[in-house]
Amino acid sequence: MADEKVLDAQKWVNATYGGVAGYQPCPEDGKTGWSTMYALIMGLQHELGISPVVASFGPTTMAKVQALGEIGFGWSGNENIVRIIQHGLFCKGYWGANGFGEFGAVTTEAVKSLRVNMGLPDGGTGTEGGTVTPQILKCILNMDAYVVVAGGTEKIRAIQQWLNGRYWQRDAYSIGPCDGIYSRD
Repeated sequence: MADEKVLDAQKWVNATYGGVAGYQPCPEDGKTGWSTMYALIMGLQHELGISPVVASFGPTTMAKVQALGEIGFGWSGNENIVRIIQHGLFCKGYWGANGFGEFGAVTTEAVKSLRVNMGLPDGGTGTEGGTVTPQILKCILNMDAYVVVAGGTEKIRAIQQWLNGRYWQRDAYSIGPCDGIYSRD
């Protein structure tokens, strides 16, 4: 079954970045998958000045995102980067925005929900919380789930959330899924 918001993301990213060197279009089928996330990553890379773009959120992408600093309520550095975040949130099942390109209260609340589901602090109350760090942006643009999925358990998810909450700010730690399924990833 197609999701209208995912389809919107796919159409927008293909229309916006279709002519960019290295860009690989995603299918416009309304289904979240790696091809959609890769397309959003390549769009992000273009906005960061990386050329040609590639289907990977690697060290160069991370360094360029780190140079932006934290992205949160009212951030207006680049409307397309905000839109990529919002489309990524929709693809992960969060209501990313009522309107695109502005990091407003709705996007802030979506990021807070994601952070809590990851086991991280939500970042504060009102519009003070819900910031997107470089690590969180990388997670928004991957296929990890942060809610229990089929075959997962709340007990395993609680452990995953604890690990993320304890170690997420360490350089050598990557935020892991909180899907309730034991893995070594």
